[in-house]
Amino acid sequence: MSDKETPNNRPANEIRNASIARFVSEASDKFDKGQEEHGGCLDQTVTFADCEGEVIDLWHYLQSLQRKVGMMEASFQFLAKFYADNKPDEEPEEEPEETKDEEEAAPAD
Repeated sequence: MSDKETPNNRPANEIRNASIARFVSEASDKFDKGQEEHGGCLDQTVTFADCEGEVIDLWHYLQSLQRKVGMMEASFQFLAKFYADNKPDEEPEEEPEETKDEEEAAPAD
């Protein structure tokens, strides 16, 4: 894989390295926790049904996360449009000259 820039401006190798580093840091503890919960030798106890169950859980996680991100994107689009429609002008309008003269001529209290 090349170091070609990605849309978020991280080189591909940085994305790969960060992903692998996170996997390495999480995988051992996750495995050990699973061994405590389920016991036995994974090589002897794992079944296709176990794998299918994990895939089904992952599917539900992905569906909920997709919905969550979609709702966040919709909120962002709403707020971006609201801001664009309601943002103040770049430069405040100056008061007409006659108003300025009237204020200067008015006696102070």
